[in-house]
Amino acid sequence: MEKDNRASSNLREIWNCLYKNCLYHLKVSIPSKDEQIKQLQAELDERKKQLEIAFEILEKYTPTEKLQQANDEMILKVKGVREEMGRDLLTKP
Repeated sequence: MEKDNRASSNLREIWNCLYKNCLYHLKVSIPSKDEQIKQLQAELDERKKQLEIAFEILEKYTPTEKLQQANDEMILKVKGVREEMGRDLLTKP
């Protein structure tokens, strides 16, 4: 009987140690709501900065109307030259 009580006591002590250890690790690994909110806010701020940088780059390097018009004119000129070259190749022996 005494052996059973001692074994039961030892098991209870082991169980308590394991339980406390698990609780400690859970508390350490799961951040509080405030910490989670801070982490999410930091991630949101970082993404916001990245988007702002991306928009600045887009604004800086997006062609303006004049550049777009010049580009369109160049395309038309190239097409015209190609057509002329094609006609010349067909008509000249």
